[in-house]
Amino acid sequence: MRLSVSIVASALIATLFAPIFGTGAMAADLPDPKSPNYRELALRIGNKGTIYQTVRLTRTENKNGKVTTTSSTSAYRNDFTAIEGGYKVKKTLTAFTVTGPDGKTIDKDAHTQDAVLLRTMTGTLGDLTFIGDESLAPQRLENWPALWANTRALIAAGLREGGRPSLEEEVKVMNMMDGMFGKLTPEQAAGSFLQADTIIAVPHNLALEIEKPLTADSEIIVPIGNFPLQVSETVIITHWNAAGNTAQVIYDYRPKSDSLKAFFYDFLPKFMKDAGAPAEALAEMMSAMKANPGNVFDMSTHCDYDMAIDTGLVRQGKCTRITTVSLMGQTSGKTEIYDVTESFVP
Repeated sequence: MRLSVSIVASALIATLFAPIFGTGAMAADLPDPKSPNYRELALRIGNKGTIYQTVRLTRTENKNGKVTTTSSTSAYRNDFTAIEGGYKVKKTLTAFTVTGPDGKTIDKDAHTQDAVLLRTMTGTLGDLTFIGDESLAPQRLENWPALWANTRALIAAGLREGGRPSLEEEVKVMNMMDGMFGKLTPEQAAGSFLQADTIIAVPHNLALEIEKPLTADSEIIVPIGNFPLQVSETVIITHWNAAGNTAQVIYDYRPKSDSLKAFFYDFLPKFMKDAGAPAEALAEMMSAMKANPGNVFDMSTHCDYDMAIDTGLVRQGKCTRITTVSLMGQTSGKTEIYDVTESFVP
């Protein structure tokens, strides 16, 4: 049971907060195009071409005092073609390594249980096509049902490798994975499996006044269950050096506490039940939440970007996402650091 709950908890967090970056509509006190400080970071990539990305994800977890660290490094080739309203992007994973908490390295061709689950949880699917908006922010995955069927088969094979877990446990895990991912629409799946692309797209086509933050409370739809989550977002251009062809952008995000509470207390139990979670696990979870009603989950995200003004591409980006969970009698903290780059040159 613990394996099932652990996998579902990881999948839930990855799916729940995957599409947050830049999805809320900014409101009030908009930038003035007539201001001498007004700047535009236009994305100048043409109608057809290739963008190369690198993504390094470092994840540190603290579970009741036990700290573990894993890291992954991925390289992608994104072949894009302009279409009405955005771009069609063929995304290919060209290199991938994961270093687990035991120090062992897994590459993109490994098919063990740990390797497949790590690739699924970090969104490093090897070959896919997505539709992006004019800023290349993912909008939907093409051929999502077939893509999930293939990923599901790899997960099931990984679970069976080495004889772990038991057949009963495997069925429970796969039923819950189906509940998490199998019911996603192509639009929701794009947010869940293309987190790095969404992070990178935040400063694309940004238009602001230097040192004047744009802040708004907005609403996003959580992919699983279409739950409306209230969030607060702030974005600002802090520095602009035309001669050096560089600009710096900061982005901050935090869900509203009342909205998070509604998600965990009103929505989550029903969702977990429908996803096939064991009754005893649900009862334990509800008991823990009732005993600690004010501090079940907290999360914040901070991003710093160094931009190339001439292309509007992210020369270097760093996003730190911190989550704290108090659930089922345990407290855990997770820090995820995304280091990303994009370029026309491999």
